[in-house]
Parts: sequence; C-alpha cells; structure tokens
Amino acid sequence: MTDDIHRFLPGQMMSTPLLISAILQRADRYFGDVEVVSQLSSGGTHRYTYRDCHRRARQLAAAMVTQGMRMGDRVGTLAWNSYRHLEAYYAVAGAGSVLHTLNPRLFQEQIVYMVNHAQDGWLLFDPAFARLVQAIAPHCPGVKGWIALCGRDEMPQMDGMPALLCYEELLRTPLRACATHRAQRAIPRVFSTLTDPPSCMPCRPRCPILSGCRRGTWSAPSSRCFTSTPGGCLMRRR
Repeated sequence: MTDDIHRFLPGQMMSTPLLISAILQRADRYFGDVEVVSQLSSGGTHRYTYRDCHRRARQLAAAMVTQGMRMGDRVGTLAWNSYRHLEAYYAVAGAGSVLHTLNPRLFQEQIVYMVNHAQDGWLLFDPAFARLVQAIAPHCPGVKGWIALCGRDEMPQMDGMPALLCYEELLRTPLRACATHRAQRAIPRVFSTLTDPPSCMPCRPRCPILSGCRRGTWSAPSSRCFTSTPGGCLMRRR
C-alpha cells in the first residue's frame, strides 16, 4: 500500500532540472527588456537586452552543434569580458559542452599546454589576441576551428590561419529548438577555469624575487605569502 502511494504522489522537491540554460531562459522571461551593457576592447559601448542575449546564445549553440560540437566537448575562450563572451558562456554550456576559459596574460607555451591538455576542439578569441592566436595555432593540432569574436568587417588579418571562422557569420545558422535544452547531468562540469599553469609546467619568472617559489617549477602559496607578481613568483611577508 505504501509503495502504491509513493508511486502516484509526487514529493515536495521540484522536478525542474538545474540547467545552465535555465538561468538565461529565466532572465529572458522575467527581465527580457533589461539592458546588458558591455565596454568593448576596440572602444565604445554595446547595449542590448537579455532577450537578445538569449536569442543569440541559442543561435551560437545551434551553430556550434552544426560545426560538430558534441556533448562533453571542450571549447576554449581567449577573450575579454564582452557580450559575445557572455553569449558563449551560456551557449556552450547550454548545448552540453564544457567552456574552458584561458588566461591571455600567460606565456604562449603555457596557453598551448592548457589547450592541448584540455583537448579543446574549438577556440573563441577576441581580435585583440589575433597575434597570440596565430602564434599558438601551429602547436594546437586538436583545435578544429578558431572563431574570431567579431563581424566580417572586423576580422583580423591572419594569413595562413587554418579553420578561421567569423562569429557573426556562425550566428546565421538556422536556430534549432533543442540546441540549448540538453541536460548537463551527463557531464561532470560545464565550466573549466584555469588561470594559472599546472604545477608540472616549467616556470619562467619575470622578477628576481624567487624566495616564495621553487626555481623551475610552480608552487602553491604558503601561509606566509600574501601576494604574487607577474610570472607567478610569490613575495613573502616581512
């Protein structure tokens, strides 16, 4: 008798899955007319609404699926905070893949190591990092496409760059309703942020103060260290 009751009476817990895409869907539904303001790296300000952001994020998700992105694939980003980066944040995770943000302030060999170690299949980059991307591209054979976060008229000059794609042209892909409604329960994480090189990577300190880290390797901060300088060298408290 008890088993029959539990079979037909739902519990008090909500049955809605906790999806990343649901965050932007709610913003569209209840705050669709609220503005999202971005300061562009090229200068100027961009304004649009959460409703526009949701629509473009779904279009990007559909475009990435068309490009071959599958559940659990890693997509790297090398960009400043902008409305296009925000769209990628929700589009990649909403389609069931993993967004892997990269720190552009690191050395080239460190970024190459992270891209290859994470097995990034695509990389979205700000045009301001065109020279950096062109330098690391030959060392990242696993990247299937390099997507410039700009329109066709803003595309950087990158001669010989393989698989170079335009972000705004990708958004012209026909929208698929299922693109941002995949459950992320099948993968362990939807975001991966690695701002410092792993401990197994060689260290190239930029400053002569080496008392806080071991020469040649990256080390975790100790309780006596209170700040860090470029290159990962830690300064001890006096």
